[in-house]
Amino acid sequence: MADEPVNPSAPESAARFCAMLRTKFSYFRAPGGARLIDPASATACYSCMRTQRPFGPDDRPAGADSCRGAARACFVAED
Repeated sequence: MADEPVNPSAPESAARFCAMLRTKFSYFRAPGGARLIDPASATACYSCMRTQRPFGPDDRPAGADSCRGAARACFVAED
């Protein structure tokens, strides 16, 4: 669900988001290695590492709500 918080200690939480999704907080990881992305954050600014812009290669906005799962053709699963 788009509004549920991501549990950084859960290993499956990193797989929900595209590996190319970045935010200022993405430079840090939880002790278990998961990326710390908070979809409920009102101040997070997202960008795509492929385009280096706030939108993906499909011209749709990059964000915690829109860059989840394989619904987008440009989605890259994190290893």
